[in-house]
Amino acid sequence: MNSTRNHPQKGNKLEGLMEGREEGREEGIRASRFEIARNLKTMGVATEMIIQATKLTTEEFEHL
Repeated sequence: MNSTRNHPQKGNKLEGLMEGREEGREEGIRASRFEIARNLKTMGVATEMIIQATKLTTEEFEHL
């Protein structure tokens, strides 16, 4: 038996929680990429290699 069928608000709440978790996960991955890029830049790694390794755009890298 599907309990969300009888309580549509529960289904909406669950869907919202799942979306929030996914957004949080994506934000965490993005923050990690920036941190790694900053560390590599400090180590003197070439810009193009950092961009390739972290999948940041050139514009994102320039704003480090």
